[in-house]
Amino acid sequence: MAIWIQNLIVLAAVIGCVAFIARGAVRSLQGRKSKLNACGSCGGCATQPAAPKSATPRTAFIPADLLIRRSQKR
Repeated sequence: MAIWIQNLIVLAAVIGCVAFIARGAVRSLQGRKSKLNACGSCGGCATQPAAPKSATPRTAFIPADLLIRRSQKR
């Protein structure tokens, strides 16, 4: 295969990749759905089913001041 054909194929591939990324970036900045912002501002994750809630209890934050044992008054 001639060298100019190989260079033409590589150049076409590079231009195609750059065009794909540029198109996705423009669509992402406009707020439309694209591959670059699949879970971005347009709610791409909202269409996916929600994960089932586990049966484990919720974790609560307890301040360090409340971790001290208090003396019992009798």
